[in-house]
Amino acid sequence: MRPPHLSHSQLKTFKACARKWGLLKIDHLEDKPSAAKDFGIAVHALLETYLRTHIPIPGDDAPAIAARATVEQAFPKLGLDGEYPTAQAEVEFSLELEGAPLVGFIDVLDSYPDHPLVVDYKTKGNFRYIGKEPLGTDQQMILYAKHAFGVKPTADVVTVCHVYILAPPKDLLEVSDYKPKIRIASDDIRRSDMLDLMAPIEALVKDVTKVWNAETGMELPRSPEHCSAFGGCPFLDRCWNGASPTDRMFACLDEAPASAPIVPPDARIPDA
Repeated sequence: MRPPHLSHSQLKTFKACARKWGLLKIDHLEDKPSAAKDFGIAVHALLETYLRTHIPIPGDDAPAIAARATVEQAFPKLGLDGEYPTAQAEVEFSLELEGAPLVGFIDVLDSYPDHPLVVDYKTKGNFRYIGKEPLGTDQQMILYAKHAFGVKPTADVVTVCHVYILAPPKDLLEVSDYKPKIRIASDDIRRSDMLDLMAPIEALVKDVTKVWNAETGMELPRSPEHCSAFGGCPFLDRCWNGASPTDRMFACLDEAPASAPIVPPDARIPDA
């Protein structure tokens, strides 16, 4: 069944593995639960409430500690600590791309004055891989900038920021020992570059619309090189029809693109 809308996360999943996207959005299978995801959701909710109310963040659990650290360390640098901020929290937007609706939520959008600021919170297990690519070429940031330019038609530039929040280590014994570290990365996206920046995203959306009426996600091609990303695909056994690790290894040799590294489906790939 055709999904009701697309999102950045859907496009990211589809680009990595079309079959995984299909199993999630056509077959409606559930992704695996994750303590890291739960932590990130909790931190986002606390920061959203704070930005809307400016009531001090209560609690002594890890998400509350991380949210307070973000307010103390990042907000002043982003100009979000004023008594009467112009920033909006959790801004919903909708775009029409190649005839398909794409929706999303921006963690923070400050559209005053004519130089909008977009902020996205990222909770991370480590900082090893941050800053590898400029935010100005990040798919999510480009989509957010497109909305921001629509909100501010006179703006020539949108500044996009990631606020990276270091999550507590898994072996942390006492939450009181958790000392979150905060990092900020930013870049500018210019209106004059938007056509070129949006072109590959629109092409990706077109690829999705070609297959979103498939009967099942199993009809879509898989990407063996992504089977073990982020701790392993939750649909590994279903996707490979219960094949043994050895059989999956040989299938990887046949299916992986010529330019892709051959990574066995059971290999461990660090989180990006």
